[in-house]
Amino acid sequence: MEQIVERHASRLILLGGFLGAGKTTFMLRLAGILTGEGNTVALITNDQGEQLVDSEFARAAGYEVGEVSGSCFCCNFSEFINNIDAIILKVNPDYIIAEPVGSCTDLVSTVIAPLEKFHRRKAVLHSFLVLADGLRFAGEYGYQDLDEKETAGSVLLSHQIKEAPVVLINKCDLLTEAQKASAFKSLERLNSSARFILLSASTGEGFEEVMRLLRGDPMDTHSLTSVDIDYDVYAKAEAEYGWYNGSWDLKFSKPEDPSALGIFIMQSFYNLDLNEVAHAKIQLLTELGSMKISFVMGVIRADESAMLIPESDSISVLLNIRAKTSPQNIEDHVAELLEGIGREFQCETENYKCNSLIPGAPKPTYRF
Repeated sequence: MEQIVERHASRLILLGGFLGAGKTTFMLRLAGILTGEGNTVALITNDQGEQLVDSEFARAAGYEVGEVSGSCFCCNFSEFINNIDAIILKVNPDYIIAEPVGSCTDLVSTVIAPLEKFHRRKAVLHSFLVLADGLRFAGEYGYQDLDEKETAGSVLLSHQIKEAPVVLINKCDLLTEAQKASAFKSLERLNSSARFILLSASTGEGFEEVMRLLRGDPMDTHSLTSVDIDYDVYAKAEAEYGWYNGSWDLKFSKPEDPSALGIFIMQSFYNLDLNEVAHAKIQLLTELGSMKISFVMGVIRADESAMLIPESDSISVLLNIRAKTSPQNIEDHVAELLEGIGREFQCETENYKCNSLIPGAPKPTYRF
């Protein structure tokens, strides 16, 4: 007789935060902790383009992964729900962690409200968390007027914080005590009613408090505040960034160290012609494993959840870049980078493909 599996409403954790805040690293560490406690965990990633480092890296870590590509959760809400349906049908997880694209905001009105109104029996919103880059809020963000509603450069950052019930101040392992206080002060100016948690997604510091929060009851969605946002300014802010997603295979004349290749690629982003590289991330894949390296405003970090992998004469590369410049400028940079890789490592490039774009104006499916 076929066994009947009792279905239950999965607990959804919605994880917001700006480009480079550390959402994917946080998501994978959190998923690991929840799995270690006996829970089944699935993930949903999101991007304006295709060929996502986050999705492939999460799959390599062994998780069931859904993906909304080509638009954000809010503008393709039906695809977001389709992913939830598919995941529940396949693995019926205890938790689904969903990571919207870093340039997305207004999630209370466009994702949480319609989810609660139409789909509560499928997935119950347990927590809405927003990651903030503590290093940047202690630095350049702290000197900007992020509360200036008409400034496209600040509207995404400020609105994400203003609507957050819980703000996770990430990268505290890189901060002095004075910088932690400065970051907290900058964030509190934007949202004095939020709960703030200092943590490091890389080292695990501060996760005890996050887990106490998640072991509690699901959040009261009626307590969430929808913060007004000018969608014309929102669209202008989105259009400031060029997006590039590319992949290729490298064939070497002798085995090479994937980490050396990754650092070489990331160091190429110390390039004034690219203007501000808000976030670049790379996955390097060989027959023996994979690793991920990120570049955020000049800081290069390897994901600690990835083990270093042995030398190989064949490495597949997946690269995502978000920079305040034109998509064509990014493509040109990558073309020069590939020539430099060929000279430096004596290798050939095969199967190159990419897509680059400027995101269109946000048009949510629902907005309550």
